[in-house]
Amino acid sequence: MSIVKKIEEDQIFNLRTHQVFSSDFQHVYNQCRTRLINEGEKSLSTLKEQLDILDQLSEFPLGRFIIENKGMNGYWTDYTLRPPQNTALKPLEKFYLEKAPSTLATRESFYISQEIMQQNLKNGIKIASLPCGVMANILTLDFSKIENMRLVGIDLDFEVLIYANKLAEERKLQNHLELLQHDAWQFESQSEYDMVSSHGLNLYITNEEELLSLYTKCCTALKPGGLFIGSFLTPSPFDSENSPWDMTKVNEEDLRYQRVIFNDVAKVKWRHFYTYDQVADQLTKAGFADIEFIPDSANIRPVIVAQKG
Repeated sequence: MSIVKKIEEDQIFNLRTHQVFSSDFQHVYNQCRTRLINEGEKSLSTLKEQLDILDQLSEFPLGRFIIENKGMNGYWTDYTLRPPQNTALKPLEKFYLEKAPSTLATRESFYISQEIMQQNLKNGIKIASLPCGVMANILTLDFSKIENMRLVGIDLDFEVLIYANKLAEERKLQNHLELLQHDAWQFESQSEYDMVSSHGLNLYITNEEELLSLYTKCCTALKPGGLFIGSFLTPSPFDSENSPWDMTKVNEEDLRYQRVIFNDVAKVKWRHFYTYDQVADQLTKAGFADIEFIPDSANIRPVIVAQKG
């Protein structure tokens, strides 16, 4: 295993998803509280409820991270996908991990994508994860029957690469792992990988040309016939009257409460949604063919399976 540190930390001030340097939490909290008071009641919530949510978010580390960053790093994303067992949780943290519709969909999408990757493992396989986070979607696969695999994790956040390395050691995969600190848009590999996995970053990208560039980088890195495994968020009923969400699978009060937490109070940055047609068009322009979408049960976060044309 090696970590190639290509970028000095003092040159990175803010990633798209979060900050790399600690801020003054109390200052950020006060700013958020003042904003909520100035904005007053909203269509889905009273000011009292919003302030109560802000205080509840302040009670646990993940909540404080979201208030400070309006996004999540690889560590907290993994915490969401593989939550701790038999651990006492604050009420709002429990809601986020066990009831929030987007959390449940993201977790389901995680396991769907893992199943697809598991089915496509083969001897000598080379897989890239971009951005990799702690790389749990790959490192927790069953490689017991696979020989000579190469697993490459690429992330701009050096801290999360340390967590990925630790997980690889736990899974006894460190000898098959390479970790690179690198910006996704500087990924210049060509026809090298059998699979490329990319989840989450697209939720933070506002510019469609940048998103197309990311997908193109992933396609270029694949061998002919190689698979791209990703996911995206579809618009909720609050965002589009043509939302594809299956509301028979979603608790409406949980959806309202989630909306207040993330849109009204925290104003998170992972709020960029796409339709199936938009994503299919983006992937086609990037060079993919045989594009398949596998929805979660509520059709909130479909998995992308696309082959390099």
